[in-house]
Amino acid sequence: MKVEASNQLLVLALTLCGVNSIGTTEPDGTLDPAIPPSFLAPDGEITDPTILNPAPEFPAPLDGTPNISIVAQSKLNDFLLLEQYAAASYCDYNNNYPQGGRRLACDNDVCPDLDPLDQITEYEFVHPPGFLGWSSTGYIATDNSNHLTILAFRGSHDVGDFIRDAQLVMTSTGLCPVVCLAHSGFWNTWKLSSNDIINALLPVVRQNPQNRLMITGHSLGGALATLAATVLRGPPYNLELDLYTFGSPRVGNYFLARHISRQGMGNNYRVSHIHDPVPGLPLKGLPPFGYFHVWPQWYITSGNNVSVTVNDIDEYNWNEEAMATTDVEPPAGYDTDVTTALDIPNVAAHLWYFRQVSGCTLTTPPTAPATFRRRQRIRRQ
Repeated sequence: MKVEASNQLLVLALTLCGVNSIGTTEPDGTLDPAIPPSFLAPDGEITDPTILNPAPEFPAPLDGTPNISIVAQSKLNDFLLLEQYAAASYCDYNNNYPQGGRRLACDNDVCPDLDPLDQITEYEFVHPPGFLGWSSTGYIATDNSNHLTILAFRGSHDVGDFIRDAQLVMTSTGLCPVVCLAHSGFWNTWKLSSNDIINALLPVVRQNPQNRLMITGHSLGGALATLAATVLRGPPYNLELDLYTFGSPRVGNYFLARHISRQGMGNNYRVSHIHDPVPGLPLKGLPPFGYFHVWPQWYITSGNNVSVTVNDIDEYNWNEEAMATTDVEPPAGYDTDVTTALDIPNVAAHLWYFRQVSGCTLTTPPTAPATFRRRQRIRRQ
């Protein structure tokens, strides 16, 4: 508990000192063009990701030991792509034009693999802060190259966001029959913006039935993405979608984590990075009302500023009965907490997911005219 508490204090201290980005961006992770994303067939049609990435053949034991497997290159490509969509939400340029109709663009080599794609924003949002300063920022975009519709949430971008990340108070959500409690800051932030986001998203989903819906986010954005995905998978929307989060904090209690993990209607991909302290926040409590993570988890074992290969990511898939015991979330695996005095958590690890995830500073239109496209208005007529 003392180690976990020090993690929390380290995040707040470094943030208060202004540590919010790391300049190094090389070597970076790149997509392998010879291997398409796992949700596409060779002819470009969407395939069932549950078939391409089946669940482990044998269930995890009940002693808190996970099934551990190495990801395929196609799944690594998925992570590289969706991380860049999450990273693009940090660019003010990509979220400050509500009517959309612009190509996503980044600086500082944050999302280079998005540039050649046939992608465009459909809706961009910066919701004004509400009670206690809660707000959400991001965009909805379509990617015709990969047949995707993306809802992306920006992560922690200022000191206030990080402080709210660390709050411990939970609130009822009504998301499941039992007591599904969520972090009050995350839940209230989502609720303040949910009507606008859902009203903008549903027409895009209807107009693009060939696309698979992806919801993504990093840090605080991962928490908001998790709650948004849970709501949209349930009634009355019943949308099938995949959830990709990077460096997400814990979102709620065990009952909520279990509900999200077994909800169906798509797949959950919670990616964490060694030495990243944010997945250890808020501090884990005893079941059933303490904070717990959604499972399964994909755990990046390589350090900062290095390319990630398939040998650097382990999948941890847990048996949900084991999750309800006091022995769950072992430090070296499921929860990515520090394990020894040598494993020092650092904010740099939180900011490095395949590349510099929060490094975009773009606020004005890029100079290249090819980055603009008004196809959206034509398509909606």
